[in-house]
Formats: sequence, C-alpha cells, structure tokens
Amino acid sequence: MQGYWLKRSLWSWGVFCLGLMWLASAHAGKVEGLYLSTVPVTGQGVTEREQAIVKGFTQVLIKVTGESRFEERPELQSLLKQAPRFLQQYRYEKRLQPALIPDQAPVELLELHLQFDPDSANEALRRNRLPIWGALRPNILVWLAVEQGASRYLVGADSDPAIVSTVVDAANRRGLPILFPLLDLEDQAALSVADVWGNFRSAIDRASTRYQPDAILIGRVFKQSSGRWEAMWTLYHDGNVSPWLSGGAFSSQVLFHGLDNAADLLAAKFAPVGLGVLGDEFLLKIDGIDSLESYARLSKYLAELQPIQSVRPYQVGSAGTTFHIKVEGDYRLLQQVIGLSSVLLPLAEASVDPATQTTNPSLPVLHYRVGP
Repeated sequence: MQGYWLKRSLWSWGVFCLGLMWLASAHAGKVEGLYLSTVPVTGQGVTEREQAIVKGFTQVLIKVTGESRFEERPELQSLLKQAPRFLQQYRYEKRLQPALIPDQAPVELLELHLQFDPDSANEALRRNRLPIWGALRPNILVWLAVEQGASRYLVGADSDPAIVSTVVDAANRRGLPILFPLLDLEDQAALSVADVWGNFRSAIDRASTRYQPDAILIGRVFKQSSGRWEAMWTLYHDGNVSPWLSGGAFSSQVLFHGLDNAADLLAAKFAPVGLGVLGDEFLLKIDGIDSLESYARLSKYLAELQPIQSVRPYQVGSAGTTFHIKVEGDYRLLQQVIGLSSVLLPLAEASVDPATQTTNPSLPVLHYRVGP
C-alpha cells in the first residue's frame, strides 16, 4: 500500500510540474473546476453529508464570486441555506495522506466530492446582484523568498514541495491560476534571492518576461525569534503596486493569507461587487474573421466570456464582422477580460463607428482584430 501511495504521489507531482510548465507558456489561465469542491468527512451519514454540502457550496461561492468575506453579505448567506438545490452530483472517495510522523503508515481519509450546477448557481447570483468571476483569470507568477535561520532561498516549481503544495492549495481555494519559476540557469542568471528579498522591481520584471504573466506576486516569508511567521507581499498588476503584511503561528497561515489577499485585489477589478446592477450594450467589430470556422470559434469564445450576457451577429462584411454585445456592468470590464488573452487584439478605443450610425447611432463600438 505504501508503494502504491508513493507511485501515486510521484505521478501527481509530475502532472503538477507539467501543468506549471504549460502555464509558463500561456498568457492567461483558464480555471477549471470552479463549481467543484472537496470536503473531508468522517462518515457517509445524511446529517454529515448535508453539512458537507453547505461547506462545499461555500468553497464554490468564494471561488466564483471572488468574495472572501461573504459571511457579511446576507444575499450569500441566503444562498448557502439553499445549497442542496444547486447540487448536481456527489461521490465519496478514500485517499491516503502521508503521516506527519516519519516512518509511520499513511493515514486513510474519506472525502466527499461535490459538483454544483453552474447555470443555476450563476442565475441565483445574478438575481441577487452578486458578481460572477469567469474562468479566464489573470495568470500569476509567484516569486517566493523564504528565510530560515541564517539562509534565504527561492522557491521554484520543483523545489520545497511542502511550500509549493500549500501555495497551490491556497490558489485552488480561490480559483487563481498560478505558476512558479523554474529556477533554471536562465532564472538564476537573471534574478537572485537578494533581488526578490529587496523587491527590486526592474530585476523582477526582466526575469519574469519569459513567463509572460498577467500579474506578479512577490512574497518574502520569514520566522521571527518568537517563533511567529511573517510575510511581506507585493502584487504587481496592470501598472498597480499593492503591498501588504501577514503573520501567523504557522507558515501555512501567511501563505494562505498572501494568496487570499491577491485574490481579493484581482476580484475587485474583474468581478466588482454590484456588477449585476447595471447593464451595458455595445457593438464589437472584429477584423480578420476569414472563414466560417473562424467565425464559429470567435462566437463560442465570446459567448463563454464573463461578464457577457448575450452575443448576436450584427453586421457581416468585407470591412469586418460586428457583434451586438450585452454585458453585466460596464463594457470596460469586458475589455479587461479580453485583454487576458491574445485571441483578440485591440485596434482602437471605444468610439462611434460611422458605418453603424444609420442603424444604431447610440451604441459605442469596440474595434479588435483576430490575434495570431
């Protein structure tokens, strides 16, 4: 059994590292499993399952809305009471967890895996004027420097599995796509632990270019003489610099707090509270759609984007293809979401296109071209 656990752990770690390498080449992260949750349980009784469903739906609402302090919002509290109504399916699974004490056998855990219905959950969120953060989210590169005793070191994709797995768990809890640097010879030549510890922006930006992240999270984690862990964090995103501090009795607490606060900052931009209060309509003109296949692919891409409510053809011609778009909130929020990938590249700021004035003169026009 221990041999099985070792093989399974190595396989999982290999898949995880491959995922990090794939993310290193991507421009934005598409988060999977936003409406899935896993809750540890001690048995399969009805009462415990009902309690676990509420906990699992809590996890989903945190990921989907980006709202970590949702306990303060009565609308979300009301949805939690209806958690079973949104449940699609569930299953129990036993898994082995390595023992905390060396040379002891792994511990068997029972987990309840829950799948909630995205459509009904989103409909309820819209009805309560709560934000929905779509699956396309900023890809975050994490430069993490750790001080233990008299030494400092950087955490990379294939180093310090305990810290990496803690950060990944924290990111998964909030639905954040993250990647760690490879710390290969190229990284070592471009950036030192002293650069990260000193938070030297120019050096960090140069070293980060190869990963093409949407945001950069800098963490400097250290242990005080009292035994308390502390961390200094900085999030760089879209020209904004956001610093904060965190502390706790365990290193895992400061790591979770770092990812939580990063998620709060990004959610405030991409899924602001009150998004569903106002709706906006505009025309989206796209150049470079040269085939039915390209048209179908772009239509599907647009339909899947949050915060789009509806998309329909408006004009098709040699000068470009125009769609009528209705979004939740302001159209500028959609511009931010489109900017997370290279599917569409902007050609101009929002304006009024003379070609559409005769049919719908009041709608602004966003002009893009199909990316490479």
